[in-house]
Amino acid sequence: QKQMPDLAVTVYTVERDSPLDAVSLLDAELRQKAGVTVVAVTRGDELFAHPGGDFRFAAEDLVYLFSSPAEAAAAAPLFAGVGKEE
Repeated sequence: QKQMPDLAVTVYTVERDSPLDAVSLLDAELRQKAGVTVVAVTRGDELFAHPGGDFRFAAEDLVYLFSSPAEAAAAAPLFAGVGKEE
């Protein structure tokens, strides 16, 4: 089994009033803006593995990102509510 140094899965919550609330994965441009890849989203008891571009984020979603720690940190403000930081 090979290791991928400096890459990990990080989980963020989509907060109410965050820039991602009600936005599609395609329109969110997370890979372009922060370099992160969304590998899964949980909404309540439902799991969305490998969501497509038409998937829309909702407040309280748990979003699983695959990235370096620096990329995950760059994505954090996108998940925070307006005027807040993670």
